[in-house]
Amino acid sequence: MVISFVITHYKEPYEVCQPLFESIANQIGVNFDNLEVIVVEDGEKEDFLNLELLQWLPYNVIQLSQGHKGVSSARNYGLEHVTGDYVMFCDCDDRFINAIALHLYLKAIKQAMFDIVKTPFLEDQVIDGELKLIRHDNDITFIHGKLYRVDFLKENDIKFNNELTIHEDAFFNVIANMLSEGNIHEMSPAVYLWKYRDESVVRNDKDAYVFKTYDHLMKSRRAICRDLEKRERYAEFYQAVSKTFFDSYYDFQRPDCFKEENKEIIEKAERAFAEFYNEFKDEFKNVNVNDKAVMAHICRVNGFNNGMKMERETFPDFLRRIVKTYLS
Repeated sequence: MVISFVITHYKEPYEVCQPLFESIANQIGVNFDNLEVIVVEDGEKEDFLNLELLQWLPYNVIQLSQGHKGVSSARNYGLEHVTGDYVMFCDCDDRFINAIALHLYLKAIKQAMFDIVKTPFLEDQVIDGELKLIRHDNDITFIHGKLYRVDFLKENDIKFNNELTIHEDAFFNVIANMLSEGNIHEMSPAVYLWKYRDESVVRNDKDAYVFKTYDHLMKSRRAICRDLEKRERYAEFYQAVSKTFFDSYYDFQRPDCFKEENKEIIEKAERAFAEFYNEFKDEFKNVNVNDKAVMAHICRVNGFNNGMKMERETFPDFLRRIVKTYLS
């Protein structure tokens, strides 16, 4: 079994990327001839990997460039060039934090031809001025620490959406998870770190980032729904529509949404949901009542996990307010 890594790079200095390459090189119990590392420059080709490092690494690095077209296009370009059985997409500033990580992945895919192999991952996050590690379990939103069977992706035409530059992971992962139909293996140890960087807007102001980019989130959700509809996966299509309605309702029940200083950001975010609502309101009405109840419960639990304290308005009142404020 050969594992391919597609690593996208955009102007990050060598020092930022070095830990990822070293963390792959430090893996034990692995035949490095069975690893393929592809670096895709999202821009003009840069020789940011110095010759000394390339000579020291126990595996070959292939460097590709197609000009600056965004992270989704760069990952797709890398996927077109992989020759491995499985592929993992990495941000160049992340790293493996366990020296037997790849051994565990290889052990799993030798047991069965899983479509997806995933592990919990750790995220650096600044909380109250302190850098802390947050563990993400059962995640289907981010690409971190996930292996995808290449033939599964190609047979089902699963790619990153080139129109998405933010929340692009969610589109790819939701489609892949739904089409895998449960052929997924979950490992228990966290072996991958999503690294914190001071200049990252996502990490510095995470809650504000969510609402500031809500139009991009709705664009991603819309793309997911239309992709499932195009594939005639109607059960998953209605599930995705319902989830977006309830996720958005609970998003806008967070305490920060009712602060005067956030009014402009929240109004922009609500307007983005209003556009989604207007496009999919008829489909939402057709979702089975019991299915809505189950989805509402799931999204409510997620809402509490994301900072909601208590609902300030009922779900019907929320929808009526959205229609009156933005669609009347």
